[in-house]
Amino acid sequence: MNWFLKLVSFLALVLICYGQDTHKKNETSCTGRPDDWLAEIGCWGYNYCKNGTTIPFVCPPSTVYDRDAKKCVPPGSSSTACGTSTICSGLPDGRYPDIGCKSYYVCVAGVNNGRIYCPATLVFDSNLDNCNWANNVPPPCGTKKD
Repeated sequence: MNWFLKLVSFLALVLICYGQDTHKKNETSCTGRPDDWLAEIGCWGYNYCKNGTTIPFVCPPSTVYDRDAKKCVPPGSSSTACGTSTICSGLPDGRYPDIGCKSYYVCVAGVNNGRIYCPATLVFDSNLDNCNWANNVPPPCGTKKD
């Protein structure tokens, strides 16, 4: 039964990540980009470019992508907070900005189910629950003036 819960959790994470508006926008982010350019990185894995097409690399079940080590690792075994409850403990389900607003966490049932990195120079927009240009995002993450 434990493997079944892990499988369901993994599939939920994939659906959360792929159900975002940013993923739809990133479908065309490989146009004109060199091969192996990273279009999107998150706890689930990453998207890279090949011949102008976005190719997903998804970590195996019960692992998360460690951006620094550039490989899939067990949750809590590296610098990544993916799959741990430290950041999401006590928070309602939702998306929360990381320090510096260049990424955000997806919290579900008090567990960090994904750290999504914003592409290029975008920052997390709490109003849209997505990445956006800094000049369209109010402080503290952006520079938009009322």
